[in-house]
Formats: sequence, C-alpha cells, structure tokens
Amino acid sequence: MNAFLLFLSSFMIVFAFAFQQHNVHYRRYRLAVANALLIDALHLVLLKLGTAATIPEMAAFLIGGPLGTLAAMWLNDRIFADTGAMLLDKSASSISRL
Repeated sequence: MNAFLLFLSSFMIVFAFAFQQHNVHYRRYRLAVANALLIDALHLVLLKLGTAATIPEMAAFLIGGPLGTLAAMWLNDRIFADTGAMLLDKSASSISRL
C-alpha cells in the first residue's frame, strides 16, 4: 500500500509542479494559488511516507514523477489549447517570441 501511495504522491507532486509552471507562465493567478496549496499538502504526505520507504517503494516513487509530467503536459494541452497556439505556429515571428 505504501508503494502505491508513494507512486501517487510522486505523480501528483510532479503533475502539480508541471501544471504550476503553465499557471505562472500564463498568469493564471487563482489556479496558481490553489495549485500551490495542493503542492504544499502533497509535500506533507511525501515527508510522512517517504522517510521510511523501502527499495520497491522508492522505485514506485521514481516511476510516478515522469508519468506525472507527461500527464500534466497532456492535460494542459487539452484544457488551455488556446494559450498554447503560439507555440504551435512555425512562423519566424512566433519563434522569436519564445
């Protein structure tokens, strides 16, 4: 059970960090504040569970992070498709704005 909770904790923390990066970049203030509270709560869970983790539990934790990143990138593209439009434009003027 701890392995699953550590996986979930890692997934959610990294997901929240990746999601937060978009919130800050696109100036979504309310989402950024709510997400920061989620990140803090998840850190408390991680500190509670992670201090006594076994090797399989550590492996579960390490697998959760990359999957959380991919999930956040995928969800951001679906929820906020209009803000990412500039990144999809291949014109020279758009590339210079990156």
